[in-house]
Amino acid sequence: MHEWGAVTAAVQAAARLLDAPAAGAELRIAPSIDPEVARQAFAAAAAGTPLATAAVRLLVVSHELACLDCSRRYPGTELTPCPACAGDGLVIRKAPQAEVTVMGAPHSAPASPPKQAS
Repeated sequence: MHEWGAVTAAVQAAARLLDAPAAGAELRIAPSIDPEVARQAFAAAAAGTPLATAAVRLLVVSHELACLDCSRRYPGTELTPCPACAGDGLVIRKAPQAEVTVMGAPHSAPASPPKQAS
């Protein structure tokens, strides 16, 4: 299950940056990741880390697409039609699979898992 692994890697990367408990965290996930799986994976990966008691805000982040007919750029999933002309879109910027930003801790840089070779 790639969803679990992507969220776990992001949580572990963020937790390594912390030296004190975090008050909150924002978990941004791609549209392809099930939000409930993401919540469960975050809780499991955060156990025993400074993120264990953090209040988690979950956001589903859209890809950026460009319409093949009218060239308009718009947010959506791989299958979202262009809002201007209903044409097909091409993903030009993929949303991160999973990314964690920590709030209320001394070291709160965004953390993403390492890039995997395609």
